[in-house]
Amino acid sequence: MMTKNGRLRHAMAAAIVWGSLGTLGCALESYGDDELEDDRADPSAVAAYSTGDEPLRIVTFNVGGAGDSKSEYEALRGELLDTDRILVLQEVQDISGMRSALSEDFPYEYITENYTDKKWDTGCLCRKRKRNNVVVLSRLPIVHQESSLIQTDPGGDKWRRHAQHVRIKVRDDMNISLFHYHNTYNWHENSSQSERSGMESFKDWVESRVGSLSSSSDKVFMAGDFNLEEDAAKAILGASLTYQSEWVDHVVSTNISKADGGVIDGSSISDHDVVWAQFDLTSNVITAENNVVRLYEHSDFNGQVTAFEQGDDPNIGTSRGEWWNDRISSIISGSRVKLHAWEHSNYGGTKWCLPAQDDCGTSNFNDKITALKVLPR
Repeated sequence: MMTKNGRLRHAMAAAIVWGSLGTLGCALESYGDDELEDDRADPSAVAAYSTGDEPLRIVTFNVGGAGDSKSEYEALRGELLDTDRILVLQEVQDISGMRSALSEDFPYEYITENYTDKKWDTGCLCRKRKRNNVVVLSRLPIVHQESSLIQTDPGGDKWRRHAQHVRIKVRDDMNISLFHYHNTYNWHENSSQSERSGMESFKDWVESRVGSLSSSSDKVFMAGDFNLEEDAAKAILGASLTYQSEWVDHVVSTNISKADGGVIDGSSISDHDVVWAQFDLTSNVITAENNVVRLYEHSDFNGQVTAFEQGDDPNIGTSRGEWWNDRISSIISGSRVKLHAWEHSNYGGTKWCLPAQDDCGTSNFNDKITALKVLPR
């Protein structure tokens, strides 16, 4: 895999932008592509990814404790391409360092904590929870996210292992389902009984959402550190699926063929290598974002971002985590959608609209939005 080349920037054609200034929630002007100037090269006007149609490329990496620092994430970033679309990471502890190195190019994220409270802290003579995280980072909008506890390690630190499910809009007319998992590890005792059990439970959870892996009509991908080598993973998930594997790390597809794949040496960062796969499926960041509304944590389109496609959401604190409730300060609406937002759950309280309507404006929404509807324009 080549070292990342220079970033390309594109204007958000025909997007409508709605942002707050400070805590007042004042509206910024709406504008189209013809009103953008070169000196407005900031997050409100441009983005740092390769433009146009690109194959879907998925990368998985267990960063490990030794590689969990800003400098190591920066080293990882140097190995990635503009055309890498989705990055899944295991054993992430330094969230701030990860974001600093990667969020400019992978703005959409979903973080789920794996934890254990088995270990005693001798400083306080009490049990102290140990944490690491599994993370999905994406250039393409994540429009749905959920996680589930799959299994608790029977030995060692008894880590609680959660799997993630995200739907990602890969272009204007297509979503994919991606399932991410860092499987149980129990030193492969009894012919890897616990590791096999964890993978079987993961498969059951995946199939409860998309149907049989052998016959699902959905475009389904699975990735992560499965703690089983390829033959053992195939025996559980299915030999008919498409695999890109290295040791215990895998990128798997149910019904999309693989065009290319490989491994990057990760020995300077972790005890795992980086595994990537490119699939025969076209992705396009611009057309995907034209079909979503992007909600930002801070004014001027800074901080964390989450995306919603067409549909109703009576409580974003339920669907995207309570953290998002009353935390939105600026918004970008794609060219093919419009937004209606409310102050309270179930569409109560003050209403705001983007684009604005006669009786529904864009002012004073800062840190107030709880419910929303995304409609076709």
